[in-house]
Amino acid sequence: MAKNKMNWILVVLALSLILVGCHERDVRLEQLTDQEKVMFEYLQENHSAIHLEDEDAFADLAILDADIKDKEIFLTGELHGVKANEELHMKFLKYFKDRTDFRYYLSESSYSFCHFINRYLETGDTKILEELYKSAKGTFAWTKEGYNFWKLLRKYNNSLSDDRKIRIIGVDIEHQVDTAYKYLLDVLPSNEPPKEISEKINGLRGALNDIEDDVVLCRAQELLKDMEEKESLYRKYLGDDFIGFKLVNLNILNVHEANSKKAVRYIGIIPEIE
Repeated sequence: MAKNKMNWILVVLALSLILVGCHERDVRLEQLTDQEKVMFEYLQENHSAIHLEDEDAFADLAILDADIKDKEIFLTGELHGVKANEELHMKFLKYFKDRTDFRYYLSESSYSFCHFINRYLETGDTKILEELYKSAKGTFAWTKEGYNFWKLLRKYNNSLSDDRKIRIIGVDIEHQVDTAYKYLLDVLPSNEPPKEISEKINGLRGALNDIEDDVVLCRAQELLKDMEEKESLYRKYLGDDFIGFKLVNLNILNVHEANSKKAVRYIGIIPEIE
């Protein structure tokens, strides 16, 4: 593929960003493992302070210029719950856009969340943001800065021509089940489904009224089984939304699996009580 036709991608994942500097006084080399020493020594030689007061100036990120040349995927990261995260997101986003003109922003958010974020970016309807953040209440994502980031991104996106606008793609599992079900309902065609799959499809229409864990798990398992057994019918009925529909339902199951593994891990570190 010709270089000027490549679709560039910006990936934002939780990788504990350390590019903002190393604090030598807080680190004693003798306390580090050999692997940590290698990382620390590398960062000593390869770091740059980031100046957030001017998100459109990129001299402080020039340290990355040579590394991103001819690359298509770029990773940045964050430490959850830090107020500066959204400022860093916007700084990096503008930097990578300026240097590579990427088109797709893979966010550490669910597929369903980003489906509605893209709609907000297109329409400017703040009710969409309000609903998303209402569902995220109590999580690290539920911040004023996170909410405002999407508003700033929409403003920036609107400064770009249609063929350069950024689209958001969610790569996380479905932590907010109500948002997942809103997505499944949103992409359903207006016409009636084939009778062979109507029970499962129409059963989703009342899903938001019952999102207890056991019910959600059972419903998602049954739907996935039905989709696998009658894939051609679902593909024909859902069209281009088939993959997203199946992915979101699968990630409703994946969040249950992830949470159960977390529970096992946390239990494993609880000290014995005599």
